[in-house]
Amino acid sequence: MFLWSGLRQWAGLLSGDEKSELAGMLVECNEECKCDDSCPTKVVQKGRRYKVAIVRRKKCGWGIVALEAIASNTFVVEYVGEVITVAEAAGRKDNTYHFELDGCGQVKYVIDAKHFGNEAAFINHSCDPNLDAICVHVERVDPALHRIALFSNRHINRGMAVELAFHHT
Repeated sequence: MFLWSGLRQWAGLLSGDEKSELAGMLVECNEECKCDDSCPTKVVQKGRRYKVAIVRRKKCGWGIVALEAIASNTFVVEYVGEVITVAEAAGRKDNTYHFELDGCGQVKYVIDAKHFGNEAAFINHSCDPNLDAICVHVERVDPALHRIALFSNRHINRGMAVELAFHHT
């Protein structure tokens, strides 16, 4: 099992300028690298390794729970959906499923999981979350356009809610 905390390094072929804009992001190897699929920096590309389920709970409505124990500091699920501009997002009535792509400090795009998403769209907020959202570059290295990978920040027991701290602006 490979832990994300050891991956805060530069993979692929990046110039010095790209590195300064991408500080704090995870950059996985891509087609420009010479490595094969066994490369340890390919975490999100390999997909989810832990099973989660969408459930309805009395107190907090829909959410997701772990169907098996999840180790600390490991990739759990990617937040996926329709990538739209901030202007288009502002024009939509329901922003419940919006996740801002703010990895470069200035938000240009939003992931809207309302119509096209996965289990991650049902993750509930917690003031004591067991997930962290990490900006990840896989196919391209554009600071404004990245992917959102959710990693466990501690051990999550089977049946436990999988939660994230939402930061509304």
